Amino acid sequence: MKNKDTLTHCRLLHESFGLPLFLYQGKEMILSAAGPYLEEPPLWVKEELFRLERFPHYSISSKSAAQFAFFSSGSCKIILGPLFPKVVDEKSFREFSLETGSPSDEPHLQYLCQIPRFDFHKFLALISYLHFSLTGESIDPYERFSFKGSKVNEEVSSIEGRQVFAIREADGVHGTYFFERQLLDRVKEGNPERLKSFLFDSAKNTKLPEGKLADSPLRQAKNLMIGLANSVGKEAAIPAGMDIEEAYRLIDIYTQQCERAANIDEIKLLQFSMLLDFCERIHQSNITANVSKEVAMVMDYIGAHIQEKILLSAIAENVNRSKSFLTSRFKSETGISINSYITKKKLEVAKGLLRHTDQTLVYIAEYLSFSSQGYFQNCFKKEFGITPAKYRRQKQAFSRF
Repeated sequence: MKNKDTLTHCRLLHESFGLPLFLYQGKEMILSAAGPYLEEPPLWVKEELFRLERFPHYSISSKSAAQFAFFSSGSCKIILGPLFPKVVDEKSFREFSLETGSPSDEPHLQYLCQIPRFDFHKFLALISYLHFSLTGESIDPYERFSFKGSKVNEEVSSIEGRQVFAIREADGVHGTYFFERQLLDRVKEGNPERLKSFLFDSAKNTKLPEGKLADSPLRQAKNLMIGLANSVGKEAAIPAGMDIEEAYRLIDIYTQQCERAANIDEIKLLQFSMLLDFCERIHQSNITANVSKEVAMVMDYIGAHIQEKILLSAIAENVNRSKSFLTSRFKSETGISINSYITKKKLEVAKGLLRHTDQTLVYIAEYLSFSSQGYFQNCFKKEFGITPAKYRRQKQAFSRF
């Protein structure tokens, strides 16, 4: 698009939809269309525009939640924004005024409130549309903005945090149960990339009601975060084979960090980090050094289905290789058979349950899909040289000192 056409395009865009923007040719601003109170973009936004080498791009203020998008067309560069995901409240307005040095009076607040609202997903859709209209290139913003950048991770963590807060606070249980089970299953799989994709997709596609906050939103957010950490540790990480001591230690660490958090945004970021941390540790515990992709996939599958009766046919179907190939490859790389590895991983989980819970041997045997309590006891004694009951008595006696 020629520079003259770009100027006309930007002017019409502002006049038609009230979207604030700034147009530069080189480093000279040739159009300021952001209302009477913001003649120039914030300094940090302008600096980011001229640092960028790839367009489109975006940035979001962590304080005011103001959203800015960056485009290039010929020798021109464009800043779109500020746009806000919701009606600007007094706190966001104060933060925005401090960021920009703009007036903090009522007329300025009214102007910002008149700007069309764009939640995160509509904001990304707008970026895609404007980039196409300027360059003719069609992009999928969810692919273009990968999870590798800290800005995207922060945004995803914020969205994911809102989802978990909303569903746990919603009056009904329909969305809560199924979302949480899916979330725990993704963590238990030990596949960080799939977990991040799930969080992003659920934030993009799942429409959940906003829950009512308690009298203290910060306290409520902390309670929800602590509850989630306990669920992830006890219902996902430990069943996936993570050492119980390690799981409980992580729960304690994230609980302490949560209590020190000063605001809800910190808690959302911490929550996102916590989920990925558990998932990554599960992943690492499920693989050993120098194993092939196929063997790692077998280990991942076993870790994700440790509570179930795991069939070699199901593993082969999941890995898309024959049973004979997997049996031979797994034994040659690990030194043990797949069935022996399954039993070993189940017994590691059983040790944790014996030490840290009061569940009966019958329950533990059924929970881990052993064929009977007797078979479970025999396997346990063969692996560790001690019966499950005696192991429990020794560990519980030791813990009293």
